[in-house]
Amino acid sequence: MKKICLIIVICLFLAPAAFASYIDFREESVFGDALGKTCFATTVDGLDLIFKPYPSGATLWWDDQDGFGVQFDYEQDEIEGDELLKLRFSMEVYVEEIHITDLFNEWGYQEFGAYRLDNEPLWNPFFAAEDQLIGQTNGELTLLVGEWAQLITFWAPGKIGFQNHDFAVAGVDVDPIPIPGSVFLLGSGLLVLLRFSRKRRNL
Repeated sequence: MKKICLIIVICLFLAPAAFASYIDFREESVFGDALGKTCFATTVDGLDLIFKPYPSGATLWWDDQDGFGVQFDYEQDEIEGDELLKLRFSMEVYVEEIHITDLFNEWGYQEFGAYRLDNEPLWNPFFAAEDQLIGQTNGELTLLVGEWAQLITFWAPGKIGFQNHDFAVAGVDVDPIPIPGSVFLLGSGLLVLLRFSRKRRNL
């Protein structure tokens, strides 16, 4: 009985960490065909991803240095102004991190953008890191999210006076397994086996 209890504890402890995965949007073999599309779908490790640019008439930008942007407004390789980039997953995932590129501390101001999860009314703003200087870096920023979602929407204001606020999306770090449900089922199954084992001993 002690051995079975130990197995249950170990499985419950290891289950959440087993499925975390970083999806790099700059991987050409997976995402390279997205360039110029009005919608792009692909599958990574059994998880379906759908990229959709807005507004109507916009198309996706993709390259192996920065990842995804939207072709519609003044920057053809980034997200800005009236543009939106929506990323939908085939199931709810735990979004650990979002990886941003082309977000710079330039000409005395820090570029900023925003994202929101599912249909939340409020946007989550983010600003370029001070050390991401234009012409010297790739404008990279890692956003710590730590929430469940099936849809992520990206936006940037674009031109504000002499400032240009725009960015690209290079990847996400997600857990595609609904951990609470899977852990509950795993634990329940092992407990049933434990009870069955104890009943057999009492016969």
